[in-house]
Amino acid sequence: MGKLGENIKRIREGMGLSQRQFGELIGKSDSQIWSYENDRTDILASTLYKIAEVANVDFNNLMAGIIPEEEPEKKPDSEWDAELRIYNMEDRLTVIKILAKNGYDVGQNKRQKGKGNSLDYFVHAKDLATNADTSK
Repeated sequence: MGKLGENIKRIREGMGLSQRQFGELIGKSDSQIWSYENDRTDILASTLYKIAEVANVDFNNLMAGIIPEEEPEKKPDSEWDAELRIYNMEDRLTVIKILAKNGYDVGQNKRQKGKGNSLDYFVHAKDLATNADTSK
């Protein structure tokens, strides 16, 4: 695996997503994600932009094969199993639909970023034994 493929896989796994779920977020099939991760096919720049946007990573670092390790964010509310920072509202709604379809309790919130007026937008999910798995 090359650096770009390795980084795409690391990004996907870091988001806690299967190849199918990640593919749904960027509009590609699970087999296409496998091909990207294993450097079996060229990746269009538009696809790389989408990956960078969905994963909230810098496009130039993604292109160079550099994905800096981030310190894990502190969860403000430990009742959630997962929290994803997603800025684009359409992407947040897509992720919420996927999570809900797969039986997770989901929600979204926003928090002030630093000392300015910028905001971070998050989707959060909780996997409960009582949740219905509607993906089947």
